[in-house]
Amino acid sequence: MKKKFYVIWSIILFFASCEKDPWVWDTSRKTGIVLDRNVVEIQFSEYTDTTWAAGGASYSILGVPVDYDRKILVEVVDSLTNMPSTDYKIEAVLTAGAVRGAIRVWARRPSYKEYEDMKLWVGLRILENDEFMPMMQSPEVTFGVKVVHPQQPKWWVEDLLGKFSEVAYRKLFEIYNELWYKWPRPEEYRAMLDLFGYRLQMLTNEGKWSGIYLAYQPLFKQGVLVPLFDYFTEHPNPEVEIPEWYNNK
Repeated sequence: MKKKFYVIWSIILFFASCEKDPWVWDTSRKTGIVLDRNVVEIQFSEYTDTTWAAGGASYSILGVPVDYDRKILVEVVDSLTNMPSTDYKIEAVLTAGAVRGAIRVWARRPSYKEYEDMKLWVGLRILENDEFMPMMQSPEVTFGVKVVHPQQPKWWVEDLLGKFSEVAYRKLFEIYNELWYKWPRPEEYRAMLDLFGYRLQMLTNEGKWSGIYLAYQPLFKQGVLVPLFDYFTEHPNPEVEIPEWYNNK
């Protein structure tokens, strides 16, 4: 009998608290904002050599969407920041109609290798403004910079591709990923892309070109490797080795 008494009272207290809590019913109150995480990695990918990269701290709102863009007020936390202000940019806007978004920080690629592995940080704190009110105990988020360097994959055969270098690797992917739009043989290129994968990830552990891949080797040479070494013939780079087959083609 005592158990039933407590259950009944807990239900009564629950509804009473709901009636007293204007946050549940009053949609005219200021919108709340909640971060999904407090640490974000700004990654410079191994596939591109860009000057800037961005990381996003996703968030959700407690409230209703509106038909205009709303700015989120953030401040830089000095104690969590060691990146020069000229090396980062902040984007903090929730677009019209959205209930989720991301606070983005764009960072400049570090000039020195010792700063490439999460050694540069930007710390932000969300503040209350006319539109939003932070709804978490710690409204702070830190963004760290990570530069990923490519390692020589097993499919990189030097007789075909020359000595491995980051410069050649990134240029290869730039050309390879443009094959989706190449004419006059788009269907053959797309079949090869489907087979090899967007990041050549299907060329896995064999460490050599064999089997079905051999059938696509002429197309890969024509579509990717010839333009690759054409580029480095016109723009020589000491890190890039031109293979013998290209010179004798």
